[in-house]
Amino acid sequence: MSLISISPVGLNIAAGLIAVLLGIAYLARVGAIRKDFKIILTGLQKVLTMTLVWQGLTMIFLGVIAIVLAVFGGSENISKTISFMCAGMLLVLGIVTGSTGGQSEYILFRIGQFVQIVAALLILAGHVST
Repeated sequence: MSLISISPVGLNIAAGLIAVLLGIAYLARVGAIRKDFKIILTGLQKVLTMTLVWQGLTMIFLGVIAIVLAVFGGSENISKTISFMCAGMLLVLGIVTGSTGGQSEYILFRIGQFVQIVAALLILAGHVST
C-alpha cells in the first residue's frame, strides 16, 4: 500500500495525531528542561519556558486543526487552504527547530524537527490525490 493510496482524511488524521503528541511531549518536558537550565538567569528561564510552551501549544493547535478539518471539513477549498497553511507552519517549525534546538543534546528537539516535517508531508500527501 503506497502513501498516496491512503485516504486524505487518514493522512490528515495521522499528521494531526503526530503533531498533537509532539506538542504534548513538549509541554510535558518543560519542567525537566527548565531544571537543567538552573544556572541561567531567572529571566532567561522564563523565556525558555515560554518558548517550550509556545511550541507545544502550536503543535497541538495545528494537529487539532488537521484532525477537525479531516473529520468535519466543509468546503473542500477552505479545508484544503487551511490544511496547506498547517503544513506550511509545521515545515517552518521543523526548519526552525532543526537550526536551533535540533543542534542541542535534548532528544525531543533533535527528533522534533523530523516529526514536524513528516507531519507536514502527510498533510500535503493527503491533498496530492484530491
